[in-house]
Amino acid sequence: MRKLSKAIIGLALAEAEREAQAQAVEAQPNASDSPPSAKKGGRHGA
Repeated sequence: MRKLSKAIIGLALAEAEREAQAQAVEAQPNASDSPPSAKKGGRHGA
C-alpha cells in the first residue's frame, strides 16, 4: 500500500511539473513579443 501511494504521488508530481513547463513555454513567446510591439507604436525623438 505504501509503495502504491508513493508511485501515485510521484506520478502526480511529474504531471504537475510537465504542466508547469508547458505553461512556461507558452508564456515565453508572449513576453518576447511585447517589446517589439511597444516599439512599433512609439515615436521616440519625434
